[in-house]
This record gives sequence, structure tokens and C-alpha cells, in this order.
Amino acid sequence: MSLNDTSTDSHEGSHPAHAGLALVVDDDAMLRRLMTKALSRQGFQTIEACDGCEALEIVNTNLDTQLPDIILMDVEMPRMNGFNACRAIRKTLSDVHLPILMVTGNGDEESVDRAYQAGATDFINKPVTFSLLGHRVRYLLRTSRAMGKLADTVKALDKNRDELARAHEIARLGTWEIDGTQRQMTCSRELLTILGIEANPIENSITTFLDLVHPEDRTEVSRWLDSVIDGGNRNGITHRIVSTAETRYLQQYVSDRIDQDSQSIFGIVQDITQQQQSQNRIQQLAYYDSLTGLPNRAQFRQRTEQAIERARVNNQKIAVMFLDIDEFKRVNDTLGHGVGDELLRTIAKRLQNTVRAGDFVTDNAEDNKTEPRDSWSLARFGGDEFTILLNDLENTDITVEVAARVRENLNTSMSLAGHEITVSPSIGIAHYPDDGEDIDTLLKNADTAMYAAKRSGKNQYCLYQSPMNDSAVNLLTMENALRKAVANNELQLLYQPQMQLESGRIIGTEALLRWQSPTLGAVSPEDFIPIAEQNGSIIEIGEWVLRTACQQMASWHANGLLLPRMAVNISARQFMDKNFADLVTSVLAETTLEARYLELEITETLLMQDIEQAANTLQSLKTIGVDLAIDDFGTGYSSLSYLNRFPIDRLKIDKSFIENILDSTEDEAITRAVVAMAQSMRLDVIAEGVETREQLQLLKAL
Repeated sequence: MSLNDTSTDSHEGSHPAHAGLALVVDDDAMLRRLMTKALSRQGFQTIEACDGCEALEIVNTNLDTQLPDIILMDVEMPRMNGFNACRAIRKTLSDVHLPILMVTGNGDEESVDRAYQAGATDFINKPVTFSLLGHRVRYLLRTSRAMGKLADTVKALDKNRDELARAHEIARLGTWEIDGTQRQMTCSRELLTILGIEANPIENSITTFLDLVHPEDRTEVSRWLDSVIDGGNRNGITHRIVSTAETRYLQQYVSDRIDQDSQSIFGIVQDITQQQQSQNRIQQLAYYDSLTGLPNRAQFRQRTEQAIERARVNNQKIAVMFLDIDEFKRVNDTLGHGVGDELLRTIAKRLQNTVRAGDFVTDNAEDNKTEPRDSWSLARFGGDEFTILLNDLENTDITVEVAARVRENLNTSMSLAGHEITVSPSIGIAHYPDDGEDIDTLLKNADTAMYAAKRSGKNQYCLYQSPMNDSAVNLLTMENALRKAVANNELQLLYQPQMQLESGRIIGTEALLRWQSPTLGAVSPEDFIPIAEQNGSIIEIGEWVLRTACQQMASWHANGLLLPRMAVNISARQFMDKNFADLVTSVLAETTLEARYLELEITETLLMQDIEQAANTLQSLKTIGVDLAIDDFGTGYSSLSYLNRFPIDRLKIDKSFIENILDSTEDEAITRAVVAMAQSMRLDVIAEGVETREQLQLLKAL
């Protein structure tokens, strides 16, 4: 038995005003601790008891001092279970309005009925949602206190009906009277107003009253009334009514029997719709994404944990799909966050329609639910990431079908803020139990599969395979090491000469980036450059390359080696940076290298991503005085028609054409066409990767 003060959690910030004293009864010490911590955040002091006997001892010990304001009682406990403990406490405190909240893992009708018969005020199911527990208990305690005070007021004002009626009207309160012998009900005028009834058609009819109760609550309210009439339950109940234009929430509470001889029972009813709507709003904020309206990460995790447990019992499979929108950041950066938010909302709607097309999912067959799958299996996990839960799978074929349908629906263009936008998803899929037996493992493996889909070219779906973990670990190791490469002086530049065919003279050089890691050894640029592009470290690396190459060129010039140009490759992220031209100007000034000796190489594919922006950026660079070259020319598919818009000095034929130029008539024809086109446009041409004398002779002939 222990008392917990809210001050012990001061590191979590200031607490609400003191809410009361709660007795937490559970044989699981860890669960008690989690519940007391959640209650402390809402300003409660707590007492702990490990079973029903200890709880009853605490109540008896504090009869004349300080009783708890509310009790949270587990059902299954040694020595004395929750039902018996609740019944014993009610007998001890027959005249005290003390709310008891039963915590049970059984949500069946029999357990609920036993809880009410034992004197429970309300119940919650396990697993407990700790983020909402404090709010729930505060709300229940506030309602119970109000009902207790009202019951006392009823006794004091029983002879003054007019004053009581005015109080009822202000507080949205009404009353009923039931003759326990005749089972007849009489409603007050205030209750009829709450129910939206002008006359009194339900007088002398409990059945007609029940007809106004929401169909989903009717059985529970009927059992509660039967228990009240039979003297087994004097505690409150919350339910909905549908007699008015909108669904409303009522809280009912039973006062003392007015006349023991006639067995009349007096009930108090309060319209708590506003309070319930506030509670629903808290639920909405806790479990739903405010931007898209989809379930959020917390709800998805909860639902997936339930699905895993159900699949374990039924020996079935489930699938977790992790979806990321390719190049979403570019939409945000280019068109603004407003368009980005609208894009996410549109994607969410398309995903809802896609998943909805896949039949229905139920918690259990006997639940008789027809809840659409998207109502809880689809979630926005965060940012541009979405997750989908597929339940009760007999095989994994349906997973691939859903992934293909998602990709197809998202690939269709959408019109947002005057822009035509097409997006693509990268999807990773993990199955229970093959790829993990808990939610964290499934999510991690689905995420790993999603990144594998991105590395495969994006707009793909990929099933998880165990070797992916090794690849993911290696990738993470390389990424972490790469972030330190510049600071640790692990990068170096090699310089590849450029030769003029006619004279055989060296007329320039190209800077080639290399990485010698102390832990990974020599790492190929084909391996680390894509990683640097993805994680953003290419900005720092690219600036280092530009500055180092310019310093080397200036040093050569100072020592009499007057090469005409230094060629430096520019990454996509560098080129799209609006301050890139300013960076080039700054580096040239810092290294004292004249602009005419620097050549910047931009890939053909990069230029075609946004032709207008590319043309403007190239013109800004040309104004500085640097030379411009298109790298890997010939690998694109539409640059020729736009080439005259770019202030380009030379073209670099991609080495893939040169490698096979002696054996492939097609590669020779492409090379011949590029040379002819460049000559007609007065552009220089550079052939990359010339490694044999025969290749050299053929290029001379061209």
C-alpha cells in the first residue's frame, strides 16, 4: 500500500489543479505504476493496493479521515477479486457516493452485467489507453460529484418542487420516478424537454422510454433499469438517445428510494452532450491526424497490436504496408507547404478509396460488424508516410494486389492550385508472423522493404526479405561515416586529363571525387554519392569539391602549369539551391581563380526536371563567366529540342556509348549524330572513357 504525490513527476511540467485522491487496485505492479503515472499528470494523488482485500482495508481504515474520491478496480485478482471487493465497499459505504471504475479485460455482456450488479459506476477495457485515462477519470469524478450533490439537494428540496425545477432547467437536469412493484415510470417536465417531447406519452411505460434510447445502447440500459428496480444497482449509467434531431448523451443516476413501502425509485438524468463532445474531441486529437482525418500513428499501433493477437489465436496472417511518397519534399520546396498539405489530403482520399475497394474487415466474425477496412486499417504515420494494415489473410497474394492498386491510383495526375502533379509511392510490405511477431519488428521490416523499393528506382512495391536487414545496417553504417567524411579529411580529388584530338595536348582536367574511409576502405562514388544526395550531405561535400578543385587549379597556375579549365560535376541539390550562383562567386574570389578557368558539369536528366528553372540558373552562372557543359549527354530522351535554350559551351558524350563504339553500329551512329549536331551549333564535344587506341582513332575520324 502506497501513496503517490503528484510532485514526484515534476520533470514532466506543471500539473493541473489537485483533482482528488484515487485508489488504484491491481495485482500487476507495473500496470499500477503506469496508471498512477497517467493519473498524476491530471493532478491526482494516488493510493495503490495489490488486491481486493487490501483495497477494503484501506477504505475501512480511512472511514473517519480521508476516503478516496474514486477507485479504479481490476477484476481478476488473488484473495478477493474486483467484483467481490466492489460489493463489499458498497456495503461499507452505503451512504457515500464513491465512483468505482472497473478495469477488465472482458468486455462481454455477462462481465458488464456483473460489474453493474456489484455496484460499479463504470468500466474500461484492457489494454488501457493511458494517454486518455486521466481525462476519463477526471470526467467521471466530476460527474459523480455533481450527481452526489444533486441527490443531497433532492432530499433537501423535495417539498419545494418549483425551486428544484428551476435548478433542473439551468443544469439540463430531469428526473423520473419508477414504481418498483408496478414497473411504471413517470418523467418530470424537465426530462421531457431533454428528450424532445412536448407531452407525456411515455408516462407509465418503461418500454416507450427505452424506445428513445440509441439502439446500440438499448440492451445495456434495459439491464441497468432491471437491476435498479430489483435493488441490485444504484450507480449511474451513460448512454445516448435519438428522439431529437441529433444524438444526445445522458447520464442517469439513482437516488435513495423515496418510499420503502411502495418501492418507488427516484432517478436523476443530466444532458451531458457538451461534455461528451469535448471528450470525443480529446479522443479525436489523440487518435486522428488533424490534416487528413485519417487515424494517426497511435491508433494504427493499437489496431495492429489487436490484429496480431487475433491472428495469433486464429493462426492467420496479417500484412503491414509502409508507404512513402517519392520526391514529396520537392513539391513542398517548389510550390509551398499549402500545396503540399493539399497534396497529402488528396493522397489520403485516394488511399481511402483504394483500400475501401477491398471488401470489409471485422474484429471478429461474431461481432456482426461491417466496418470498412479504411476506417481503421489506413493511417498517416507522419510527414508523407502512410501505413496500411491488411487483416485476416489466408495467403499473401492479396497484399501484392492491394500494393499494385495503390500505386496505380496514386500515379494518376491530380490538379492542385493550378498545377498538374503526379506522384509515385515506394511501398514496403512485411507479413506476420513470417517477417516479425510484434508491431515494432513488422514496422521496422516494412520500412526496410520500402527503402529497398526506393533504391530499386522508386514507384515500386517490395516484399521484405531477411537479407535486407544486413543491407540496411550497411547502408546506415555508410551514411553515418559519410557525414563525418569532410570533417575527418577522408575525401580526396583525383584529376582526369582532357586531351585535344588534333594536337594531343592536355587542354583541361576533370575533378573526380574519391572516399577512403578508415572503417569501410575505398568506397565507390556509385555507392556513396546517391546516399549523400538522399540525406543532404551532398551540399557540404559538393562545396568541398568545388573549393578544393579551384584551389588546386589556382595552385597549378601559380606554379606555371597553365591548364585552360578545371571541370567540376554539380549535384542535383547544389544546382537547385537558389544561392548556388552566389556560392560559385564566393569560392572563385576566395581561391583567386578566374571564372574562365572553371567549367561546371550538369547532367542532362537534371536539366530536364524543370526546364525554366534550369535555364535561369544556367544564365546566372554564365553571367559569372564560367563554362558550362552537359554531362552524360545522350542518356536522356528529350534534351535535343530544348538544347538551344541553354547557354552551353560543350557536350560530354556518355562513356557508355564509347565503351561499345567499335562493336555497336548503334552506339557509333549516336556518337556520330551528337558530334554533327554539336558542330552545327558550334559546341565543343568531349568523349568520356577513351581507353584504347582503336577508340581514339575512330573518334578522330569523326
